[in-house]
Amino acid sequence: MVGALTSSQKPWHKAKASFTDKRGDSRLNKVKKIPLRTCVVTKEVLPKKALVRICATKEGVVSIDLNGKAPGRGAYLKLSKEVILLAKKTKALDKKLETQVPDDIYEELLKLAHE
Repeated sequence: MVGALTSSQKPWHKAKASFTDKRGDSRLNKVKKIPLRTCVVTKEVLPKKALVRICATKEGVVSIDLNGKAPGRGAYLKLSKEVILLAKKTKALDKKLETQVPDDIYEELLKLAHE
């Protein structure tokens, strides 16, 4: 036979595919990204779990959001006594949340910082 292809010349004859998805990424070596957030007082970029979220709703109700999923405008704060007192002094949370933060929120934050 003239013009016949041998098995090594056939275009569909290739090496076995490895365990990769359509984009070529290996699912076994996937590294999960850690979400980062910025503290409103220190401007440090830290992992989301190292910070606490303070949330303000459209009605102006301010609360501490430990799960990080409450609706409304949020601001992240490092749980340190010095940072919390500085936030109260400079009114950094008031500016970021665009509402007045009550003193009892700062007291709750200080309790959380001691735990």
